Amino acid sequence: MSPADPVQADPAVGKSRGCWVVGCLALLALVVIPGTVLWGLIAVADDGGKSEPQHRIIEHPLPAGQGLVILRVRMAEVDVIAGPPGSPLRLEGDWDGARYRLEERLTNEPGGTWIYRLQFGGKGLALFAGHGHNRDASRLRLRLPRDHRLSIEGKVSLGESELALGGLSLAEVDLDLGAGSHRISFLEPTAQPLDLLRLDGSVGEIRVLGAGNASPKLLELHHGMGELLLDLSGRWRNDGDVTLRLGMGDSEVQLPGRDEAGAIVDHARVSIGDRQVFDEPTANLPAGLPRVHIRATGGMGELTIQ
Repeated sequence: MSPADPVQADPAVGKSRGCWVVGCLALLALVVIPGTVLWGLIAVADDGGKSEPQHRIIEHPLPAGQGLVILRVRMAEVDVIAGPPGSPLRLEGDWDGARYRLEERLTNEPGGTWIYRLQFGGKGLALFAGHGHNRDASRLRLRLPRDHRLSIEGKVSLGESELALGGLSLAEVDLDLGAGSHRISFLEPTAQPLDLLRLDGSVGEIRVLGAGNASPKLLELHHGMGELLLDLSGRWRNDGDVTLRLGMGDSEVQLPGRDEAGAIVDHARVSIGDRQVFDEPTANLPAGLPRVHIRATGGMGELTIQ
């Protein structure tokens, strides 16, 4: 081809480029349009629908045997407290029946044991809406009698929880704590030391107060992202092992007092961030008190043990 000849565009290249552009636009439409439509439907369901305020008080006399409380709660403020000895299990709830569903039941199990299940969450498109979209927060208050031996397990997420478990006759507490703010307290001793206190957090704030009053033989606390406070003060009645696995955020561990237990930090490390440990040498710990061994591993953030 001579320099004077015009340059001919390759039809195959132009066609390929055009198909690529059309394909990208089609993919963008597939991603953006359904998401926009879904968001609009959620907004209509959350803000434009008629509300159905619900208020219920439910009581269950409990069998004499050991029990299990299973919580599956999303998008609510939930409180758990200790009730008087001999009182029934009592649930009080306030929520919008147009957007949320509450289900609960007590079943008798073989061997004289029992299981109480509490499930709460959004229905329909409210499943996809965040807790912050609600004008009036849903509230659940669960009261458990002090004199019934029981364990608590399940998951609480996308909301706030206030679990005041001091005074209860607990065997184990095993909870997943999803996004939100959670406070677990033992401001008075449990009837017996716990075999296990396990908390698995994802995103948000976790505060555990007075864990020594629960005297867990094994305390496992995992937290993905956010602030953590673990207060190990209280009346320890046996030795305990504490294992912390932390992701991103600032964490503080408050050691028991010298008259409550001897704290021994076996291991404390963060990959990125500052670590400060203020504990006493093992040789200086008072004799005759329970020993609490602490192992903590963090990803990114500050870890303070004092």
